[in-house]
Amino acid sequence: MRFIKWALLSVLLCGSVGVISQPQVIAEFLSSPEESRKLAAKNDIDMQAVKRQYLETEFDLHKRDHIIRQQRIKHYLELAKQYDSNEWYSSRDDVLSRAKNLLTHHERMGSGIYASL
Repeated sequence: MRFIKWALLSVLLCGSVGVISQPQVIAEFLSSPEESRKLAAKNDIDMQAVKRQYLETEFDLHKRDHIIRQQRIKHYLELAKQYDSNEWYSSRDDVLSRAKNLLTHHERMGSGIYASL
């Protein structure tokens, strides 16, 4: 019985230390809905910029690599929209950064920047 009490106490103590050492996580968890909407609106600008960049990018549909790249980017943008509607902002930012990296890679491959490096 004493062992269970000591084990429970040590788990609670370690958990408390972990929570106290991360004040940003606590602040985000306790933030008001208005603050979370402001944060979402701030990050939503990034999503609009990535969408705009995607629409401006030209893909050669006769090349297999371009088709696959375009499908992946489109998939990531759809995931970002789903994550945004569920308020999963870290997941949304992750897939947006993936889409942005793919767009940057596509532009560099098309312009020949990699060859000059």
